Amino acid sequence: MVDILIVGHEPDRCQSLARGLKMMGYHVSEAENLRQAVLHVMCPEASNHLILFDCSSQVLNCSELMEAVRENRRDCHCVIMTDSDNRGMEVPPAWTWPIHFLQKPFTLMQLVYLITKVRFRRPEPVPQDGMNRMPNRIHGGPNTSLALGSL
Repeated sequence: MVDILIVGHEPDRCQSLARGLKMMGYHVSEAENLRQAVLHVMCPEASNHLILFDCSSQVLNCSELMEAVRENRRDCHCVIMTDSDNRGMEVPPAWTWPIHFLQKPFTLMQLVYLITKVRFRRPEPVPQDGMNRMPNRIHGGPNTSLALGSL
């Protein structure tokens, strides 16, 4: 079973997404704000395999969350849901691989396809020197990017 944490600033949209994923057999937790998400990721009992993060608004800044994931859940994949193509998106140094992008709008089945795809990928180990090897801009490479349909 895959444990998923959904982080977003639009509760109705996140609850709808959570209900759909629960009906498909996934264990889903929700965080309404960044603080809840960071506390959830840092909790030793939490077993998140995937974090869905709605980065479509300036309301949420996910640098603190990505740093918590890097420190506490190195095997966790992050899917960033964006309103636009991610090619020009700046990637702060605190973020680490594996980060995947999903362009909104998308369907539940497209999200499930991405979850299935990343579920079987092993994250690359973080270098011992702690340096982030990911480029400052996303333009391909090991990151998964999907521009998809309508949710």
